[in-house]
Amino acid sequence: GFEMDVDAKNREAINHISVELEFMLLLYLKLIRAMDDRLQERAEIVKDAIRTFLKDHLAGWGLLYCSLVKESEAHEFYKKVCALLNMLLESELKKYGLDAGALQRGLFVPYRQNPGMEDFTCGPMPPQ
Repeated sequence: GFEMDVDAKNREAINHISVELEFMLLLYLKLIRAMDDRLQERAEIVKDAIRTFLKDHLAGWGLLYCSLVKESEAHEFYKKVCALLNMLLESELKKYGLDAGALQRGLFVPYRQNPGMEDFTCGPMPPQ
């Protein structure tokens, strides 16, 4: 399948946005290869993996992350990169028939613990 080996000492890195985007790149490279080789069944398997990864991992919090960077005091470079990422995620959600709002419901809402601090922490658990 489509798994990543995780170093036991560094488990948090697996959720870093750069790692998740690199995994998406790997999936798209597999999709291109399957399409180039005219392997329709394999291409469909990879498309399903992309859709699942977007739905279960990247899209919901990725859009929230982009929104937080846009509203932050981050350097303009990062704001522009996140604007591009936001457009890409929205395009992919549309292509795969996923609803961004539904994916973001139930997420922990990060907030700045101390104004001026660079770290974000998770807000309270949403009511169930």
